[in-house]
Amino acid sequence: MAQHGQVLKLHGCRSDGKARWAFRYRVDGSWSKRPQVGGFATRDEAQRALRRELARLRPGREMTVTELIEEYLRIHQAAPSTIEKLRWLLSKSEEICAWRGTLPVTGSRQPRRCGKS
Repeated sequence: MAQHGQVLKLHGCRSDGKARWAFRYRVDGSWSKRPQVGGFATRDEAQRALRRELARLRPGREMTVTELIEEYLRIHQAAPSTIEKLRWLLSKSEEICAWRGTLPVTGSRQPRRCGKS
């Protein structure tokens, strides 16, 4: 099933009195998390951002380790200090992936791809 997402007008206005816009979408099916990203000046701006986000998340798309980490941290709900600690810890996986790519291929067994960072 194709993901469509939703663009919506936020309650309240910007400091200049104009409306604020946001978009939201389901991460994984109808009962999954529904991240909302807001602060857009126009409906068109929010719609373009939603299309970019859905294209980035389309099924079958290969993601790098860095992209996976950023996506996880973006939707993870925790205190800012926890997010920073997770970011630091997960950066180690990027380093391991980069190191693994420098290893020589021996025999017929090739190391699994980690993705480009």
